[in-house]
Amino acid sequence: RRYKVPRLAFINKIDRMGANPWRVVDQLRSKLRVHAIPVQIPMGLENGCEGLVDLVSMQSLWFDGAYGEVVRVGTIPKRYQSMAKARRHEMIEKLGEVDDVIGEKFLMEEEPSVEEIQDGLRRATVANKAV
Repeated sequence: RRYKVPRLAFINKIDRMGANPWRVVDQLRSKLRVHAIPVQIPMGLENGCEGLVDLVSMQSLWFDGAYGEVVRVGTIPKRYQSMAKARRHEMIEKLGEVDDVIGEKFLMEEEPSVEEIQDGLRRATVANKAV
């Protein structure tokens, strides 16, 4: 915060034992006092990690190959759709708290477009309002 540099946070090692990305997000909010907005959610944790769900585009990302070097984009599996919808709603709500354009859409109960969400995330990040 001292240097006013925009920040991004990455949560890695979700394929390891004891992985809990939501605890990390809570710690970012409580201990570092930042407005953390998750934009992806894992499909499974630990050994059951299959890939990610992009909450902005609402697509799944699968990492194939020996080292996950081949990225395959697809639809969200049925077992993750309800969680993805809930987390996307939370993402839009949290983004609306720091971005006026998205906040107005949220209050009007309108669904922002992918471009509007991307622009809102960029504005909030560059303005140091969100991580």
